[in-house]
Amino acid sequence: MLAKLDPYTRYFPESKMEDVRFMQTGEYGGIGASIESRDNRTVVVDLLEGEPADEAGIQLGDVLKSVNGKPIDDLTQEQIGDLIQGATGTTLQVTLTRPGTNEQLTFDLERRKVKVPDVPYQGMLSETTGYLALNSFTKTASSEVRKALFHLTDSLGAQQVIIDLRGNGGGLLREAIAMVNLFVGKGQEVVSTKGKTPDWNKSYKTRAAAIRPNLPIAILVDGKSASASEIVAGTMQDLDRGIVVGSESF
Repeated sequence: MLAKLDPYTRYFPESKMEDVRFMQTGEYGGIGASIESRDNRTVVVDLLEGEPADEAGIQLGDVLKSVNGKPIDDLTQEQIGDLIQGATGTTLQVTLTRPGTNEQLTFDLERRKVKVPDVPYQGMLSETTGYLALNSFTKTASSEVRKALFHLTDSLGAQQVIIDLRGNGGGLLREAIAMVNLFVGKGQEVVSTKGKTPDWNKSYKTRAAAIRPNLPIAILVDGKSASASEIVAGTMQDLDRGIVVGSESF
């Protein structure tokens, strides 16, 4: 079965189904903290407000030392993530050190269903220019962008909007089409797919009236903008509906 797949298909074993669920929904069982490897240390670089890590008092910059008593110095970031994430309602213990102190801190946490926002930030760059960042294309991406657009234009007075897709690796195809549909009217082809059999040759078109058909749009991309991000940016550019700014996408 796997031999028939194309080179762009990725196989997920059952043990990694949580990763697939996260890509599609933005939800996972965890503590609401993101980590990165910096200078051979595992550092907390992001905290979601109101989630277990934030409520317990973990802070940005804290250095992770162990999870459930297991030292993490020789583990990859993916392996550490596997230790921290898990079924909602289960518990874990993390030990950290805080920069500027010699203190070693231990926290007992309970995992919850955590929803990472598709639009982590929206605001005004000037009196007339609005800005929103889109992290991923989960099942709520287009609806979150829709709400952000209404807020920027109706409440804050934006006359033009910058959409930041830098670092956005994509997600659900239908959400990319729905996002283009916010700016492009009904019946416009967004993307087509071709496969080894005619059944896989499909054309995907916008299905509703645009909510902001005349709003000037600029889209930011970089080398990590991929998949659905490239579909949105490419379609908006091809239709002369927006401009694309940045570096070459993935």
